[in-house]
Amino acid sequence: MKDYSPRKRFRRLLSNLRAGYFDRIREEAHSTVVERLTDDVLRPLQALVTVAVPRSLRERPGGRIECLMRVGGTSVRFTARFTDSIIGLAAVPFFRLARGRRFREQRLHHPDTQQLLGLLCLPRRQYRIMPVVVLLPGSGPQNADYTIGPSHIFSELAWELAGRGIGTVRFDKRMPANAVISGTVHEEYVLPVMAILRALALNLPDSPVYLLGHSLGGYVAPLIAWRQTQIGAPLAGVVAMAAPWRTLENLIAAQANGLLPLLNENEAQDLQRDLECLRTVASAPRGSEKLAFGMSSVYLAAIREHHPAVWLNIDTHTPLLLLQGLADEQISPQLDFEQWVSAADQRPACQWRAYEGLDHLFKRSQSGRPEQDYARRRPIAGTVIRDLAHWFHAPQFALPAKPANRG
Repeated sequence: MKDYSPRKRFRRLLSNLRAGYFDRIREEAHSTVVERLTDDVLRPLQALVTVAVPRSLRERPGGRIECLMRVGGTSVRFTARFTDSIIGLAAVPFFRLARGRRFREQRLHHPDTQQLLGLLCLPRRQYRIMPVVVLLPGSGPQNADYTIGPSHIFSELAWELAGRGIGTVRFDKRMPANAVISGTVHEEYVLPVMAILRALALNLPDSPVYLLGHSLGGYVAPLIAWRQTQIGAPLAGVVAMAAPWRTLENLIAAQANGLLPLLNENEAQDLQRDLECLRTVASAPRGSEKLAFGMSSVYLAAIREHHPAVWLNIDTHTPLLLLQGLADEQISPQLDFEQWVSAADQRPACQWRAYEGLDHLFKRSQSGRPEQDYARRRPIAGTVIRDLAHWFHAPQFALPAKPANRG
């Protein structure tokens, strides 16, 4: 006798997904959804359930089963609906809302599709004019909290800024599954951020909106600012924190070369092969399916084409704030930060500040070795928080003349 228990059918669905038995799933699906359950749709779900760690399983009214899964630092809610057959499947990021004395969090949805865009963190106190900052993480897949080791960079920054009357939006950054080979920063940054900016314009129309990009996020922030200017919705300002000026392949090569003396012979040879692969991919024609460090030739070419120098020369009116830690071993104060300052220093609304003793995460460097510092839970330097808050409230005025080396 066939078992119609939703929980058992859900577990059977997960088993079929893990094993790649897509035909079995379609056999159990309702006729109205069979055509949509193509292999291209089911493969990302297969990849999810293969690596995810299930956290909870709940049965909801209407034959709906929800399973909360953990993938790295990200939570995903996998949902299936059953009647006599499968009538729906979905997997979406899930943000747990934090509670604090000085802030409140809510989910931000796309105004048309109701797709989850990110997490909106607002001050509990009501302000007449409240700046809102969209936070852009660095390279690679990143969760909304921007988790690096025990540090949650963006959630910490969001809660600190909320206590100073500033709202923020943070989001999960993922390259779409169908864009690994052909995708660029357009799919990775521009589309999701512009969707967030549109939602903010509808939900908080009186709030000035800023972009804050860290590392590669700061590299692409001027591009997004220019796009917003083009559509008649200019931003109130852009912050680039520890943003590279060198192209991504040159930056990775420099960082890898710095690691070589610390590796044994076999590890050094493996890294040399990876660097040679990176050079090959970077010079390969568009359309090559070869990847290096998870990046395609199309992606690397787009990074070069969208160099911030291009957009800084075109958009000279958007206020810009440049921040750099002088103990940063990933982004060079000389080769990157000083180039930013030289390119933007003649702008009418540009400020910059460098901080003694702060690393790539704008935290006090305790050992001088990033691999050791990143393994420790440390707060973002208080001077950085104060400077950001002051600038978001009044970007037209100079930052307070405080010593930059105080954390």
